Amino acid sequence: MHDLEQAGDAQLCAAHVAGDRRAFAALYDRHSRWCFARVSRLVRNDADAEEVQQEVWVTLARNLGTYEPTAQFRTYLNAIIRSRASDHWRRLSRRPVTNDLGDEDAEFDTAAADAPLPDSVAQSNEAVAAFSAALAGLSTDEQAVFRLKEGLDRGADMTWQDIAETLAIPLETARTRYRRVCAKLKLAMREHMDLS
Repeated sequence: MHDLEQAGDAQLCAAHVAGDRRAFAALYDRHSRWCFARVSRLVRNDADAEEVQQEVWVTLARNLGTYEPTAQFRTYLNAIIRSRASDHWRRLSRRPVTNDLGDEDAEFDTAAADAPLPDSVAQSNEAVAAFSAALAGLSTDEQAVFRLKEGLDRGADMTWQDIAETLAIPLETARTRYRRVCAKLKLAMREHMDLS
């Protein structure tokens, strides 16, 4: 094991490809903390970061034969991290926007659904439904940038740089998509208001 601790990343990669499982364990020991910190920065949720990091290491184990020692190992690992984080945000962007109150309020929700609603609450519910429908009508890429910027899945918005890195797109592309999404959503809401 001492030899593996002294081996460079390229040597460990080659040893793993040759079938030495200890080499992959050594790579994991050497880079897992850095990897988790990087994933956490992109995903912004520790539970999701653990899941994404697991996907990163599985992807790495499967594709390590494609690593070219001319690049630094962390550069290769970072490309996988960005790809898996981007996949994570795409999966989240496919989730419908809901207003779920949880199981403990299910009885209250059922009773409330049966009660007549005042006009203002009904209009508000219609507006939420119209907004949700407009959001669902966006492309997956548009939804992803909007959800990240507005913090719909994490509770806090991200910087433009973080969004660009997470989605693996240029910074200006992220901003342009967001502006386009906002314009589409405003138009959809204006149309909804005109029909109301």
